[in-house]
Amino acid sequence: MSSNLLSVFIGAVLLAAPYLAPSLFVSAWLSLVPLFWAIQRAGTFRKAVFCGWFMGFVAHLIGFHWLVYTISAFGGFPYSISAIVFLLYAALQAIQMALFGGARVFISASVPLARGQLAGVIFVVYPERRSRWTLRRQFHRCLV
Repeated sequence: MSSNLLSVFIGAVLLAAPYLAPSLFVSAWLSLVPLFWAIQRAGTFRKAVFCGWFMGFVAHLIGFHWLVYTISAFGGFPYSISAIVFLLYAALQAIQMALFGGARVFISASVPLARGQLAGVIFVVYPERRSRWTLRRQFHRCLV
């Protein structure tokens, strides 16, 4: 399990790297490789979901570290409370990656031909489907 957590940690660093330096945007696409490797070797559904959650949690801690200061400065909270709020935020945002890890296991178990490729397509397409209305509205504002 420790090698799985190490690979998931590496994937989280790759996922968060573009938030620290936008020129590293390619690393976000490579970040799914360690996650798929860890999920494939996780063994159980619960461990796969935990691998996804851990990757999301660490990626949010690294990529959005500046939110602690923002919560403190603009929210008027003490720094310790801001850190607790940020940890809660990162834990809740990591649920998306946990669901992705579970979907990867479920899809590869029920559709053997798809393996993980279909899960990758869902990971890329689903946020696009959710935000399509927002993108259209923003594009319309630019034209008007």
